[in-house]
Amino acid sequence: MLAWLQELTRVGFRDQTVRVCVVPFASGQTPFRDIPLIVVGNIRKGWRYPETIAHELAHVLFNQNFKFKSDVEHPYVQLIEEEIAVRLGARAKYFDYEIPAFAEWVHKAQQMEKAWRRYLQHIEDFKDIPQFIKENEQQEKA
Repeated sequence: MLAWLQELTRVGFRDQTVRVCVVPFASGQTPFRDIPLIVVGNIRKGWRYPETIAHELAHVLFNQNFKFKSDVEHPYVQLIEEEIAVRLGARAKYFDYEIPAFAEWVHKAQQMEKAWRRYLQHIEDFKDIPQFIKENEQQEKA
């Protein structure tokens, strides 16, 4: 999974140690931007621990390497999760679960799926994922 994260973002983890805590309440987050800690609790139907942890690890990777605002970063992290979930065999296709109403980043990621697939097909043309994000965000605004 870590190799896939690095492949999809074209960057590595600065700190190779990330603590993952599984707690008995609903949570899935990287609570402190500068501390590599992931808290994963009870997760919703259709989501599983491996891809949820991949999602949160992607946030750690982004936090260690880039300075995107959460509302920009989160849909791309979701697309990374979708790709990893499919690779793991956890989902037959992207967004193959009931999307909760509060998960606006997932809906935004759905709108970006076509651009994301182009990125995956031409990943060697990009220095790293920020180059793709910046270009994609500019195209969306145009």
